[in-house]
Amino acid sequence: MKMSKNDDNWGKTLDSDLLCDYLKPYKNCFGLGIDFPIWFDWNTNKSKVMIIGRDPQRSHKDNRLIIGSPFGLANKGGRETSKNKYWKFTEPLLENNRVYITDVYKLYTINSLERKKLKKEKGFHYEILEKEIKAINPNKIITIGKDAQIAVSTIFKNKLENYKNDPYVRLTDSLELFFVPHISNMVLQNFIPIANLFLSIGKLKNNSTFEKIGIQILNEKENLFKK
Repeated sequence: MKMSKNDDNWGKTLDSDLLCDYLKPYKNCFGLGIDFPIWFDWNTNKSKVMIIGRDPQRSHKDNRLIIGSPFGLANKGGRETSKNKYWKFTEPLLENNRVYITDVYKLYTINSLERKKLKKEKGFHYEILEKEIKAINPNKIITIGKDAQIAVSTIFKNKLENYKNDPYVRLTDSLELFFVPHISNMVLQNFIPIANLFLSIGKLKNNSTFEKIGIQILNEKENLFKK
């Protein structure tokens, strides 16, 4: 648990009783993290949106288990930091939706080898995620990043036989899937070379449609997360 260095338990081995049997082998790992799911505006009759991220990433280099929330959105400071693009993505959704946010992988360790072992046992994590989906019964599922996309595609594989990596799928009359890349600065910066590519090819081919697409991407990229 997150605690002060003055606490008697600081630096002691994690109490394995805090973890289920599957996760107990990781109790001695460093940089452990668990994110509890969070929700916004749930006591309303709005449409239900479920956002699924990858894992509870942490950076501390000791044996603490730090419990937090997906994308750090449970506390006001985490939501309002200028670096948190995920809140800018989530907040406009609250106008017409209830929003539930969770992770695919339920435990994180900073050790890359142990983390790979943790992720190889996808069945454990996918089973929990599938139960969450059934309990929430969302109208829309938004995956953030490739891991979440693969998880949801696996869970609904029987209904996605003709899926061709489209960013949007209407799975049923009451459920839509949206596959979104990570909303990182690196991803957002890629808008500029993509826009320039359309502009350059448009000029080379004398294709005004391509040029207009490039100009529109440059003009609209700042409006992506506005209400």
